[in-house]
Amino acid sequence: MDSVYSINIERAVLSSILFNPEELEDVLGVLKPKDFYLPAHQKIFDVMIKLHDDDMPIDEEFIRKRINAKDVDDSILIEILSANPITNTLAYVREIKDGSVKRELATLATTIKKVALEEEVSGNEALDTVQGELYKISTDSATSELKDMQEITGDTLSYIERMKKLGNKHLIGETTGFDALDKKTTGFNEGDLIIIAARPAMGKCLAKGTKVLMFDGSLKAVEDVISGDKLMGDDSTSRKVLSIARGKEQMYWVRQNKAIDYRVNESHILSLKRSRTEGSHKNGDILNINVKEYLEKSDKFKSNYKGYKVAVEFKNENLSVLKREEELNSFIDKNSTTEKDYILFDQNLDEIEKIKFLADSLGFITYFENKKLYISKLKQEINLTEIKIEKDIEDEYYGFEIDGNKLFLLEDMTVTHNTALVLNMALKNVEAQKGVIFFSLEMPAEQLMLRMLAAKTSIPLQNLRKGDMSDNEWSQLSGAFEDLNTKKLFVDDGGSININQLRARVRKLAQNEDNKISLVIIDYLQLMQGTGGKDRHQEVSDISRGLKMLAREMKIPIIALSQLNRGVESRPDKRPMLSDLRESGAIEQDADIIMFVYRDDVYKERDEARKEKEAKDKGEEYKSSFVNKPVEEAEVIIGKQRNGPIGTVKLDFQKALTRFVDKENDMNSSTPVEIIFENVADVERETNMDMPDIL
Repeated sequence: MDSVYSINIERAVLSSILFNPEELEDVLGVLKPKDFYLPAHQKIFDVMIKLHDDDMPIDEEFIRKRINAKDVDDSILIEILSANPITNTLAYVREIKDGSVKRELATLATTIKKVALEEEVSGNEALDTVQGELYKISTDSATSELKDMQEITGDTLSYIERMKKLGNKHLIGETTGFDALDKKTTGFNEGDLIIIAARPAMGKCLAKGTKVLMFDGSLKAVEDVISGDKLMGDDSTSRKVLSIARGKEQMYWVRQNKAIDYRVNESHILSLKRSRTEGSHKNGDILNINVKEYLEKSDKFKSNYKGYKVAVEFKNENLSVLKREEELNSFIDKNSTTEKDYILFDQNLDEIEKIKFLADSLGFITYFENKKLYISKLKQEINLTEIKIEKDIEDEYYGFEIDGNKLFLLEDMTVTHNTALVLNMALKNVEAQKGVIFFSLEMPAEQLMLRMLAAKTSIPLQNLRKGDMSDNEWSQLSGAFEDLNTKKLFVDDGGSININQLRARVRKLAQNEDNKISLVIIDYLQLMQGTGGKDRHQEVSDISRGLKMLAREMKIPIIALSQLNRGVESRPDKRPMLSDLRESGAIEQDADIIMFVYRDDVYKERDEARKEKEAKDKGEEYKSSFVNKPVEEAEVIIGKQRNGPIGTVKLDFQKALTRFVDKENDMNSSTPVEIIFENVADVERETNMDMPDIL
């Protein structure tokens, strides 16, 4: 135990401060009261700090006045006063700090044992706790000293000489993927936090009045859901609401033959389950598809994929499976009749909604028909329900971003889905033999790879998804796979991560020099989880600051996607600004570069479509002036750059390939970085990335 503390060293440092109070300034840069092992030494050092703050003398008399005799025995103070003077105080200070860190690590080892073996928490929660405590120790033990002018000028000269060796190149950091943007930014430099902002996803929204199941077993109308609420997930675990969205769009009814009907917007993602095995498609496979895509599918496809419901388990003992079964059986005994395989209840029964809720939550098929509630006599392992989509009016929708696997339940345990955006700026760096870590909180690694292949080979994503390619394209694809197999792209698509977990994974990969980690991408910042019971604004602030600190520590750029507020839609000029960032205060402060992507044709097309619809509703003719071009102009707006100019870089957007390239570049020139977007009219849906519009 002697290796983790030394009473003599602690006594010598305190004695040195008493005889030369000016030394406290240097000591304060390294030590805190808790770093001393002996409690009496902690209290004496704390009193010294307070005397210093009050501009009072740090001597025996003033210390005795402020210290409690019950806490510090007079003999301890006498021992400090009689200690031998030391000449190299900072060397002794570092010994005290080193011992303090070792003691904290020993305490952490005890905490690990307790969390792992005694507390009833999941493995992931235990890891989160341990990583958080370890990070506190590592940041607390990190000390830095002031640099004098000689050291600063020396470092600056070395930097200038390194830049000279580059031959006055415009790219001194990691490439953005575009020559024009590299010239404007000099690339993404070590220690940079780069924010690339886009509008929030719209593939998750329901009509006003639709009820969703909360984690506590209650029901809430979708318009009443607020950030921080917990919804019931498809696996009986909670889904935290991270942000709220609303808007106006074409709405559709989802009619279910053995479940409730509900209204959704056109971009809503249906979560469907396959009902039969055929080739590589297995019975029970889950498919997430938006309403517009679903409507374009064949009748055979629709017959193979159905809506589904699940049984749920509640944490509340009063809602346990046993108690719900007992209560449902009581209702059945008193009020039901039977018909073949179903139990029937009169729909006018006062407690009919409660009966249906109990049956739904236990996994029974339920539906209303001819003023009767039908409940299947047998539970279904896979509770499937046929669906039919009917067009409704243009109306308001409400929705939210949630964590986890994005699956949550409606009031009758029907499963539905959330999705968001991704931006892929990894390909160019990977092709330059550099390592990239990609945290994809929404998109599986396989889908990410499809998009990389589309960008790399110029084969439309539609064809890659179907496997519909010419011999030449198959040859291109084979070559692309061989090339990418040698690259260093590391994807984490777990879908749920906090700053402590992200930091640990980045450090682990970066420790191996062979990985050559040069860039980290997070898709996206608001989907990261907080690490404590704070409001969402403070959580995002902590995440943003944590990413900036990690970038500086690892000396690599970190790119994080962020959301834009929907207020941008209400302005005549819809080019985004810094104030459009969600939780913009902390993000704007921490970021070194903030960029927005804007395509004017998106808004022109929408405006013309709206005018055409309004004219049609009035029985009038309207000829749209919008010209749908295969290549559109896009703007990358640099709203902030700490070490460079702000401004706009113009790129070309190739719609068929869903990618951006430098202007005037040939279609098959150097591989561009792909950016994912959604809702482009007249582009076949298979090329659509199921993402929201990028402004």
